[in-house]
Amino acid sequence: MRGFADLYWRLDGTTSVTEKVQALCDYFASASPADAACALRVLGGARQSRVVPTPLLRRHAAAAAAIPEWLLEECYAQTGDLAETLALGLPAAERLPARPPDGPAEAIAPDLGLAGHVARLAALRGEKDEGVIGRFLLATWRVLAPRERIVWHKLITGGCRVGVSRSLLARALAEV
Repeated sequence: MRGFADLYWRLDGTTSVTEKVQALCDYFASASPADAACALRVLGGARQSRVVPTPLLRRHAAAAAAIPEWLLEECYAQTGDLAETLALGLPAAERLPARPPDGPAEAIAPDLGLAGHVARLAALRGEKDEGVIGRFLLATWRVLAPRERIVWHKLITGGCRVGVSRSLLARALAEV
């Protein structure tokens, strides 16, 4: 996930077509085929759906941060970006609750790539059990850095968009 998050921030941080193509080339040259395919799908504008309902995501983030939900809402009102609010409101991994109150902790590999995270999200789609969703969120928050969490939140809320056209993607792929 770290590689895709780095790509996201490089793309977001520039308006230069040359720099965007270089960022894409660097990513595609170093990413695993599965991660590259997932990135291509996400960046290419494939329809993204909300995997975790927003109220549930907010509730679990507030609980993990040990803050009242109203405070999280006030922070969101100031930033205007839910993914950023959640990521910055959450504590560092070592300060997250050791285990969810409703079941055993879930563990995931800290170096899980984009494809692995997307597969985990797909497995969660349609889940109604709040405990399962809470354990999923907590396990993921535990392995992601704040800047990675922002990108991951954008993925799970269906809002992962960054200024890249399909022609830029094709150009970068052709160069790689």
